[in-house]
Amino acid sequence: MKLFRKGKHRRPPNKARRRRIAKIGAGVLAAATAAVLLSLPLGAIADVDENKIKSETVYAVLEDNGAYSGATVVNCFATSGEIVDYGAYTSVANLMGTAAPLVSADSVTWNGEATNGHNSFYYQGQTDKALPFSIAIGYTLDGQETSPKQIAGKSGELEISFDITNNATTGVRDELADRDIYIPFAVQVSMTLDTEVFTIVKLPENATTLQAGSNITVAYSSFPLPDDSFAVTLRGQHIEMDPINITALPKAPPGLDSYGDFVDTDEMSDGTDEMIDGTADMMEGVDELLDGLYEMKDAAKDMKSGLRDLSGGADDLSDGVDELYEGARSLAGKAGDFEDGFALFVSSFAEFDAGMEALNTGTADMAASMADLNDSAALLDAGVAALDDGVNGVALSNAQLEALAAGVAAKFPDADTAALAAGVAAQQTALDALTAASADLGLLSAGVSQGVGAFYTELSTTFADNMALMRASSAALYASSAELLAGAEGLSGGCRSLKSGISDLADGAGDLADGADKAADGVPELIDGIDDMIEGVEGLKEGIAELQTDGLVEMKDSLNGLDGYLKKLADEAEKYGSFMDERNAAHSSVQFVLKTNGIAIPEAAPQRTPQPEEESGFLEKIGDLF
Repeated sequence: MKLFRKGKHRRPPNKARRRRIAKIGAGVLAAATAAVLLSLPLGAIADVDENKIKSETVYAVLEDNGAYSGATVVNCFATSGEIVDYGAYTSVANLMGTAAPLVSADSVTWNGEATNGHNSFYYQGQTDKALPFSIAIGYTLDGQETSPKQIAGKSGELEISFDITNNATTGVRDELADRDIYIPFAVQVSMTLDTEVFTIVKLPENATTLQAGSNITVAYSSFPLPDDSFAVTLRGQHIEMDPINITALPKAPPGLDSYGDFVDTDEMSDGTDEMIDGTADMMEGVDELLDGLYEMKDAAKDMKSGLRDLSGGADDLSDGVDELYEGARSLAGKAGDFEDGFALFVSSFAEFDAGMEALNTGTADMAASMADLNDSAALLDAGVAALDDGVNGVALSNAQLEALAAGVAAKFPDADTAALAAGVAAQQTALDALTAASADLGLLSAGVSQGVGAFYTELSTTFADNMALMRASSAALYASSAELLAGAEGLSGGCRSLKSGISDLADGAGDLADGADKAADGVPELIDGIDDMIEGVEGLKEGIAELQTDGLVEMKDSLNGLDGYLKKLADEAEKYGSFMDERNAAHSSVQFVLKTNGIAIPEAAPQRTPQPEEESGFLEKIGDLF
């Protein structure tokens, strides 16, 4: 997480300036601490009861890995007169004057001369007594474990890990909460980072930050019961870092869950009550679910019978469809034959229609020829009449000639006249025959002329009308046959489609029968599954009942136990009023102020002229603690 700009690569700040800053910082911190100690009410220190007359502030400088070697305890009393303070110190110093105490193995006694005239009396003592908690600090630069001295002045990704352990066990276990009871401490770890040196990469989830100028302070609060761990990841350039500050005081957390996270037990207890009510509603729902499952089981049994009936009906349908398919296949074959035959008929009828057209044309031509023939018959009839008239005239003339020849032959009988008479007689015989033939030809010509006229009349009227009617009928029949052929083709295609559809229907009927059989076969498994569900829901019902009677009730008891455990922790925190000796606890409060040395780039020590030592004042003495 990057909370501020990384900035460009910079040269390390001037070392002399850093020394001045360090001096100023130490002086300011000493002055601020003294001001707090002198001006604030005692109850404001470590957030304790104002009725307590003593406070202990335990100062210690830890090694950079968190190792502890001893502490300075500043004791403040809001009282005057003789003071007896319990605790084993290796040395003691009066912070308010020069009066010396009476020191024994486990107590320090200040008489009224030392304490009179002060609203608050301060003294400090050195001790090597172990702290009630420990902090292990680890350093990793670019993935390699290292020490602060090796880090100084280098650049890279720096991870600082913290492992906080509460060592203040009471030796008592809360059986209801199933936890060991410790004296609880609220521990805060803070580090001030120069933004010209560091960029934040990753912080713990509940860490807080505060930026002031070019510095940013990262703080992490913890209630180790019994331990807690976290890490801060930074990216540094020419790494230097101020000391890490750790403050702690006895304080119980507001609430804990089973994982040590803080919770509100009252809210959890209310939530548990709501869960108990909710499980009652769940039980009603489970009963309704069971009723539904039993109804489903009965319906599944009925469904099995229905599926068997469906399968039988589907088999019957399949048989009927098979028969229908055979009929459709036969119909399709006959429709195909009909289509082929009708196509042949239409093709032949086209030839017939062409013949009718030719006949109609021939009839027209014959009518024209008959008209000419009729005209020729009339001419023939007139010619025959003229011929007959001519023959009759010749015959008459020849008869007269024959009479004359006979008369001549009679008067002038000789061979010539006889021959002439005989020739004229023979000619008359021929003329008689010709006359008879001419008469017959006239009759024949009259018959021909009459027949031709009658035939012409018949041909030009009745036969022509009949031919026209036949031609029109033939044309209409041909047009109808074309439509009928299209219908025949459609009928044939429909039969083929019907055959294909019936085939699909047969397949579907078979699939339906198979599916119904499989579904019927699967009903027992369905019933078994419903039985399993019923068994599972009944188990769920038992589990809900157990959850109601055992789990939630136990949870509520556990919450009550946790609440009791928290109260015991609060009692232990309240009782822990002194680091040095529990005999002070009833009228004392305590807090811890720790720090590390920090990471500094080594520099040559300046040459100094020895100066005479001066006695330190109160502010200087407080400042020396840092």
